[in-house]
Amino acid sequence: MTELLTQAGEQLDWTFGLISAVSNKYISQEAFGFQMNAGGNSLKKKQTLTLVANGDGTVCIRTHLNRFFKGDVNGVFTGDAEDGSDPETRWTIHPQANGAWAIRSVYGFYLRGTENNLWCFQKDLYEDSLWKVHLAMHPQVNLKNVMRKRYAHLKDGVMQVNEDIPWGADSLVTFVYFFEEGKYGFMAPNGQYLSFDGTLVDAPTEDCMFLLGFHDDMISLRDNNGRYLSCVGASATMRTNKQTISKDELFVMEDSEPQFTITNYRGGYLSTRQTQQVSCNVNLDGVSDSEYFQFEIARTGQWAVKNNQELYWGVLDDFQIHCRDEIPSTESFFEVEWLGNVVRFKCTLNGMYVGTKPNGQTIANFEASSPEAQFTATLINRPQLVLRGTYGFVAIKGPSMKIECNKATPEVFRLECIDGAYCVQGPNDLYWAVDGDGGITCNSPEPENFYLEFVEHSRMMIKCANGKYLQGEQNGGFKASGTQVTKNTLWEF
Repeated sequence: MTELLTQAGEQLDWTFGLISAVSNKYISQEAFGFQMNAGGNSLKKKQTLTLVANGDGTVCIRTHLNRFFKGDVNGVFTGDAEDGSDPETRWTIHPQANGAWAIRSVYGFYLRGTENNLWCFQKDLYEDSLWKVHLAMHPQVNLKNVMRKRYAHLKDGVMQVNEDIPWGADSLVTFVYFFEEGKYGFMAPNGQYLSFDGTLVDAPTEDCMFLLGFHDDMISLRDNNGRYLSCVGASATMRTNKQTISKDELFVMEDSEPQFTITNYRGGYLSTRQTQQVSCNVNLDGVSDSEYFQFEIARTGQWAVKNNQELYWGVLDDFQIHCRDEIPSTESFFEVEWLGNVVRFKCTLNGMYVGTKPNGQTIANFEASSPEAQFTATLINRPQLVLRGTYGFVAIKGPSMKIECNKATPEVFRLECIDGAYCVQGPNDLYWAVDGDGGITCNSPEPENFYLEFVEHSRMMIKCANGKYLQGEQNGGFKASGTQVTKNTLWEF
């Protein structure tokens, strides 16, 4: 089972761009001859790099062509190494006080230069040896503290690091990049920004900006006073504290899996609040973590469903759905069918559909046409929505309020769900709408319905009211024109 499932909570690959502190241009690799330069104007495919931690304090830097940075004994810098095990592909990262990185080869020489002139043959630091870091990875993560082995979440109006597993909307952290300063901040699940003193504020200031440090596969964040973000006190409140780094100042970014509430056609919630048997309850006193379920896709394209105690749905001999301690077999996977605002779960074991009986039992013995087999699945851990496609992030373009999909920096939208349909609201408090050309604008005072279909790990399709899927174009077009699953209709969320 663990081999079949994509790894929930897996650490994310570090993808990023390097910007010259002198020219503000990105390091790029051209397809012809794997040539390297520092002339990129924005963060796109040719400028995207991946950091590979070696576990010994060194890293390899992989290009978009799956080659590696290399600095030889003569100071020659190239980006064409095929094998990351070559000692000359190993580098050390040295964060500077201004947030930039100095990148040193195995021979002690710093990578430096501008435009077409890049080399590494000096042990002294110069201005053109400094590189600002622009993260290219999806910015919405679960954040785990290395010392406490707990996750950050919003509680009592502050971010606390005391949750055993990241569960619910309160555990989503959104990284925000402040381009001019070359620094990063955190947006809490309520849309507020984390300040160095632990308070949450409505609009970011310098107090919300941190310098990013890299330590193997962990990060640190330092405020303007030289203190590092940590977990303070019995409540483990996130705030800066010391000017030195220990495990308490180190964090790991993990992927955030989609979590849902599931209601049947009568409005009852599926729940494991009372027992590990999945039952439908129409008389709940509020919705708790026991009514949230995490969907994890298997390598077969089917899904496993997990509850808040990290137990997976399984099918008993009488076809009841029960969350079990043992790892379920492939027969306990489900095909999830997304049908507009309705979802169905088809059991692999018997080909029947999961449904609810009048007494609340949830059982896999219904026909597809049965109303008892129709559910509404509401995504609950994306109160803010960030989308990335093949050509970049989705964001608003200028006064036209047109949505484009080839941006280096994402827009943070708000996601609202009513009866299984979703509407998307921009920072201008207006909503997405399909215009006459099939494009999307963020200028409607009234919400328009879209439908989400989760079809791959961390990726979904978005269906519009016209039955077409949102499709990205290389020129930034973001249109309701897709008809099937392709790389251009899949959106990382």
